[in-house]
Amino acid sequence: VVENLVLNSALHAMQLATDDASLESTNFDGLLSKSYGLLSNLFGSVPREGTTLPTWTQKPHVLLEVMKLMLAAVYGAPSGGQAVRVATDVSRLWEAFTQGGTRLVARSAGRQNLATYQARIQRSTKGFTIMLIAHAIDQQRQWAGVEAAVQRCLQRFDLEQERRQEELHKWKDVTSILQTGMTSLLVSLEGSDHLKQCLYVSLREPLNTMFKELNENYQDRWKYKGTA
Repeated sequence: VVENLVLNSALHAMQLATDDASLESTNFDGLLSKSYGLLSNLFGSVPREGTTLPTWTQKPHVLLEVMKLMLAAVYGAPSGGQAVRVATDVSRLWEAFTQGGTRLVARSAGRQNLATYQARIQRSTKGFTIMLIAHAIDQQRQWAGVEAAVQRCLQRFDLEQERRQEELHKWKDVTSILQTGMTSLLVSLEGSDHLKQCLYVSLREPLNTMFKELNENYQDRWKYKGTA
């Protein structure tokens, strides 16, 4: 019951945060922080061992909806600085979702050889990871890019062009943070090529090509090959 209340509260906060009125107000940061805090506590409360899986594994679609809205908030953020903070938060939530808990929980379980429970959670949510990847790719496709984001922020607050370089730097950071976050999603699919194939065939152009390039980049840059 408590977990359901937390999930619904986080979802409600994100729905308010991504409302057009909130994007223009100081409510944006507060609502995003509330939603992230609720989900972070939810993942952090996962025990190192147990017999019953957390309630949120039975309703992962609610979690996915919150994270999808949070990613949309990144691209619609009022400023580059706010976008960086939200991108960092959503990347951490992606990782916690795929690991079956926060990094601290996962490491603690690993040190005490209690990783079996963690693995059960991971197996229960793995099939939903491809939905996060599909949504992330689609959001990336719809985004007009760094230059357009910078111009939008400068116009929204009637900022001087001197702020342009600062905004440009922040939005470039956003793309880097999200790329790293998506790598954690791909890492969680190691050994599950059938899920990657399901995702690939379910996507239409140009999304399937974007996914293919994303996966190839992961294989080339991040996956250990036994060579320097």
